[in-house]
Amino acid sequence: MCDTFVVMPGSSKNKKLWFAKNSDRSPNEPNLIINQPAKKNDLSACADVSLTYISIPQAEETHALLMVKPVWTWGCEMGVNEHGVCIGNEAVFTKGKYPETGLIGMDICRLVLERCSSSLEGMKLIGSLVEQYGQGGNCGFDEAMYYNNSFIVADASQAYVVETVGYEWAAKNIEGVYAISNSLTIEREWDFSCGSLENTAKKYDFSKAHSDTLRTHFSGASLRRYMIYQTLLNAKDGAPRKNIYSILLGDSFIKRDEAPGIDYDICKDALRAHIPSGGFVDSPCMHYGGPIGGHTTGSLIVCPKDGFISLTGGSTPCKAVFKPFLKSAELPFSEDEQQAELYWLRRELIQRNILAGNIDNDEYLRECITLEQELDSLLLSFAGQNSDGFNQRVFNMENDFVQNYLSGCKRDAGALVPKKGSFGYKKRWNKKNAVLLERIAELGI
Repeated sequence: MCDTFVVMPGSSKNKKLWFAKNSDRSPNEPNLIINQPAKKNDLSACADVSLTYISIPQAEETHALLMVKPVWTWGCEMGVNEHGVCIGNEAVFTKGKYPETGLIGMDICRLVLERCSSSLEGMKLIGSLVEQYGQGGNCGFDEAMYYNNSFIVADASQAYVVETVGYEWAAKNIEGVYAISNSLTIEREWDFSCGSLENTAKKYDFSKAHSDTLRTHFSGASLRRYMIYQTLLNAKDGAPRKNIYSILLGDSFIKRDEAPGIDYDICKDALRAHIPSGGFVDSPCMHYGGPIGGHTTGSLIVCPKDGFISLTGGSTPCKAVFKPFLKSAELPFSEDEQQAELYWLRRELIQRNILAGNIDNDEYLRECITLEQELDSLLLSFAGQNSDGFNQRVFNMENDFVQNYLSGCKRDAGALVPKKGSFGYKKRWNKKNAVLLERIAELGI
């Protein structure tokens, strides 16, 4: 379960495109931040690249990129490359059986980032990959999960939604604001499609023809997509807005914009949004604990025109710090997957201690707010200055914040039992905690 959206320049406050995504996966599934440089590949030595389940011909050159990827896959959930191409995928539940092998949506995301210099190229590559190789394979981390995929691919000025079922696909240009959340959204209005659809005498309803309505309903997609649109369009139209801290800090934290429009703060609000009295799968900021559903394990916001990237680097965006980085300078991340896993696990251990009541939730949120505001102010002060220093300073400030809380974290399963919730809720978390703590002990955190 995930949520991805794009805001086109005409709908944003700064008249620039914004891309954002939450990755909802197993709560124990580290989402690694990987900074991969541009590469020239020796095709005479290795003509193919091994993806998660299949191999395909390697490209002679691949672009530099930053991606957020599950620890076990070749591919990624989301990312941005050196040309400002951004992409994120959503699981979509469709009729029929899913093959045991093939491309998975995360493979496709990384291939687009490695090989495409525009969103148009990205849209076309998705289509050609799906038509040639099809989709298949278990996409779950600690339980089986099979699905097809939808994507938003964007650059600084254009964006496309691409929806796929097996070997078929349809796509359309995006205007205004567009969000996808685990359901097919393209009906009869596609602008591009696979050969089999181009040969049809009349466009049929792509979504209606292929959706597994039962699984789509229980994914909570419609409610999450509604919440994203509500947050974004209320800001676009100038309505007073609350964010996740309003309940904690009172009405003084409700913002009334003199110049309404969608900006970085609004993108953060949308990824942190909760539906009051919703179920475990109903909110964009998804919290694990129900018999179905995942957990938001990573979040990304990009403004390609400004070379601006913001990441949580951990789970639970409503209780995490969004860290702004400038792509024009060296990013403080690497290709080292074990270091990336340690980065995620440190932040996750803090979240489990908050859930157990070992860390005061309200105090932690206040400090998150303060740090995030300091980072945003620092971003403004660095305009036109040495961005190398900016990126490292942001990294260090948030890392100090994490280390301060990490030093007081408890590391035994009995101490991480959630204080509130039903018997089933606590049992499910206890099982996850036991496995996570084994990995934390193995890596010496």
